[in-house]
Amino acid sequence: MNNFTINNSINYTNTDLINVYSNNKISNENSDVKNTTPILNDSLELDSDKKNIINKINANEAFKKTSEDMELSKEEEIDLRLEYARISQQMRHHGYNVPDFDLNNSDPKTSSFLPFLSEMKEFSKTYFSSGDHLVSSDFLGNFCDKFEENLKKYDCF
Repeated sequence: MNNFTINNSINYTNTDLINVYSNNKISNENSDVKNTTPILNDSLELDSDKKNIINKINANEAFKKTSEDMELSKEEEIDLRLEYARISQQMRHHGYNVPDFDLNNSDPKTSSFLPFLSEMKEFSKTYFSSGDHLVSSDFLGNFCDKFEENLKKYDCF
């Protein structure tokens, strides 16, 4: 009998673990009740909180990928992130639903990135019309377009 250590504190034997057989039936060998329901597909149903968290993780990866794709210097990337944060904060102040990357917040209003980017591009037209900024309106618009493409590649909403 094989022993497995999980989390360095709990020992399980192979009979304690759930086995998946080649005929796609799952059973727990220690259970008196056998589950012989065949697995019909490879999809899982996730509740909305988990979907929102996964979306934020993927959106964060898309954000990083966009920065890499644009081949920004460290200074340009910092400036872009600061300007993105400033515009997001201004939009939040004006009542927009602004998505964030906070995994402790699974509110759907802060998880939808695709519709937000269109709103950000529109909002930035007035935002960039006054004051000093770290990046240009065109630079941010270009970033938003590429970020949107990567969000779609990462199956974000």
